[in-house]
Amino acid sequence: MSPAGPLPPNGRRVIFDLINIFRFDDQGRLVEEWVRTDYRSFLRQLGAEGR
Repeated sequence: MSPAGPLPPNGRRVIFDLINIFRFDDQGRLVEEWVRTDYRSFLRQLGAEGR
C-alpha cells in the first residue's frame, strides 16, 4: 500500500532515485548511514500525484 492509498499496476517503467551516504570509523567499520529517497517523484510516476 502506498502513502496515497492503493494504486493499480500500470505496466510502466519507473525511476527510483535514492542517495546512500556512509560514514566509517578509523578501523573501517560502518558507524552511520544516511538514506535520502525521492518518494514524491516515484509516486508521481505511479499516477498518485495530487492524492
